[in-house]
Amino acid sequence: MRIEIDDPARLDVYALLEVHLRNMSELSPPESVHALDVRRLKSPDITFWSVREGDQGDYELDPYSVFLTLDLTRQAA
Repeated sequence: MRIEIDDPARLDVYALLEVHLRNMSELSPPESVHALDVRRLKSPDITFWSVREGDQGDYELDPYSVFLTLDLTRQAA
């Protein structure tokens, strides 16, 4: 596992963040969406970190996770 400073505009990170923001907006009332978009995450006063396992950082389904899912069908849309 690698934990490192990363660029939120990196293609795979950007895709994950976009899906997350879209899901938050669809499932939560506006006052409960406490997430920053990529533009805001690139602010000079924010240090963005990522965690990767192996070379990719692909999301593996976890049958015990109810908090984070990645809908690959939506990502392709």
